[in-house]
Amino acid sequence: MTSRLPLVRRYIARRTIDTKSPPIEQVFAVAAQHPDETVRLDLLLGMLDALDGRGQQTVPKLWSELYSQVSTATDPALRSVAGRLAVLFGDKQAITRLRETALRQSGSAADRRSALLALLQVDSGASVEMLHQLATERSAMRREALHALTIRSAPATAKVLLDLYSEFAPNEKRDAISVLATRRNFAETLLTAIEEGRVDRADVSAYALQQLRAFNIPELQTRIAFLWAEDAQRLKKSDEIARYKRLMSDEYLSHGHADAGRLVFERTCAKCHMLFGKGGSIAPDLTGSQRKQTDYVLTNLIDPSAEIDQGYRLTRVLTTDGLLLSGFMIQQDDRSLVIHTSDARVRLAIKDIEELVTSNTSMMPEGMLRTFTDQQLRDLLVYLASSQQVPLRPAVAQ
Repeated sequence: MTSRLPLVRRYIARRTIDTKSPPIEQVFAVAAQHPDETVRLDLLLGMLDALDGRGQQTVPKLWSELYSQVSTATDPALRSVAGRLAVLFGDKQAITRLRETALRQSGSAADRRSALLALLQVDSGASVEMLHQLATERSAMRREALHALTIRSAPATAKVLLDLYSEFAPNEKRDAISVLATRRNFAETLLTAIEEGRVDRADVSAYALQQLRAFNIPELQTRIAFLWAEDAQRLKKSDEIARYKRLMSDEYLSHGHADAGRLVFERTCAKCHMLFGKGGSIAPDLTGSQRKQTDYVLTNLIDPSAEIDQGYRLTRVLTTDGLLLSGFMIQQDDRSLVIHTSDARVRLAIKDIEELVTSNTSMMPEGMLRTFTDQQLRDLLVYLASSQQVPLRPAVAQ
């Protein structure tokens, strides 16, 4: 029973607050009086669960007293949760300190990331200019800023990212393109950069290309069709499947390397799929699937929407200010919805949504296979067929 206590405390705190007239002071009183940081963390996590997605809240009477205690806690997780609540309660002093922490390049990466995540809870927490500044850094905060710019951007964002593009690492380039695929004007700027040779077309992942094609704008579709004309002229799916089945023979696969295949998996599949307990959770866990059957894997890579579980259909959301997101819907109520894209988990207020469409298309885009060389596909198939996890090469961090 002892091992269940944290979850019980968290659940009680969340349910206490999660009412039309939340008696939040009761939870604060218990947290302020209890000396155990573990108990405080459980209670504050319950508060955060209940208040998540509701925007800025009225400051509770006991907030100042409690925050003075938990903001200096020895447990970094407790400090992090306290910071996120401080932003939700509009604590100006706390918000100022969090901004300073997020921007302090000499600070620890964990504290800076925690501060930024807290500030992103409300619109006024972290400005777009602040995110632009973080994007110029050669640090882990650059990727955090790029992820945040997916839903919090300004007209200048496209220029900022393209001016920095040549110095981005490969994973940062993918993140930047994900941002540029979320708005029409950004998409137009990205296509121009590809046409002018400033961005390599190969940097656009199958996910990003699927997102670009989601814009129902004839002019954009004409430009996309021209840039990716070679893909459009590829063999029919049935012929493509047959070609790869012939190529990926037992003899050819015997020369593959599982550790190299894991690199391919980490770069292209792990955001959504889990294997051997590692990876994302927005697509089926592959550990117990038919992953060792080459024909099955090839068919699903080439034609992912042929057989699709209704729970994994692609949802597209267009907001009133022109943000377009594509992903897997994981939660919805009368106040907000949560959509998991290939890059982030995003909560949107229902009042800000202009259009919501769930299609019969898989979240895994067509054309992903065409981003692999034959050797990469071979190594991926070998890795997927592995009976146990293999070591991860250091190159995945590049």
